[in-house]
Order: sequence, then structure tokens, then C-alpha cells
Amino acid sequence: PLLAPVLVNRRLTSADHFQDVRHIEVDLGGSGMEAYAPGDLLTVLPRPPPGAVDAFLQRMGLSGDAVVQVEAASPPPGARVLTACGSLRAFAEGVLDVAGASPRRYFFQVLHHFVPPSADLEKERLEYFASAEGRDDLYRYNQREGRSM
Repeated sequence: PLLAPVLVNRRLTSADHFQDVRHIEVDLGGSGMEAYAPGDLLTVLPRPPPGAVDAFLQRMGLSGDAVVQVEAASPPPGARVLTACGSLRAFAEGVLDVAGASPRRYFFQVLHHFVPPSADLEKERLEYFASAEGRDDLYRYNQREGRSM
């Protein structure tokens, strides 16, 4: 990952619009990515507010110093398999949204690839929440019960 300073963060939609669409410019100078052109993909992973990761780790009863390895449990045939290894704190700070957002369908769609083959019930439930058929139940699971990461 590249940590780049934000130069411009300007809202494009009006303040009363239901979506918050923004124009964001980052400084890629010295990164080797100066040839970035319109149409290229740039992923933005915002960092959680101070204290949110500590609160998450405490709530889950986990140590931020624990080393975790993340890899697909059953990748599709021919897929390039990436493995990530690091501290649980770094994973929570850089990848997870632990600041209170409810997980969306895509979260469950991705997560089901990391369930071991022996956990059929869990995998089935994750696939259901990721499907159009499970949309209403996912809403009830997240919103009405106030679930978050």
C-alpha cells in the first residue's frame, strides 16, 4: 500500500443530497505512480478514527499484536492466490471498517471465500446474505439489530 497525503477533498453534491460524492486529489509525487491517468483504478482505504481499533479489539477480546494470515479458503480454479500476513491491529486499521458501519452485501460475498470447507452452514449463510434473495434479511440483521464490525 501507498500512503499518500490528500491534497483536495471537496464535496460535489449539495449538503442535503442523500449521497456524499467527493472530488479527491492525492499527492503521488515520488511514489512511482506519477503516470496515473484517467480511467486507472485507485483504491482508497480510509483509516478509522483514533481509538476505534482499540475499542474493536477490546470488544472482540483480541490482541492487536496477534499475527494473522489471510488467504482464500477455496479460490476459484486458475485464480491468482494472494496471501497477506501481519498484525491484527494493522489488518483492522488498514482493511476493516471497525468504526461502526454495518457490513454490506459485498462484505459477505468476499468473506464467504475465506470460510473453511468444513463450515458449510456458515458459508451458506454468508452466500445467502450476499444474494439478492437475502437482501431483506441482511437489512434486518444489520440495521434493525444495529450490527457493525
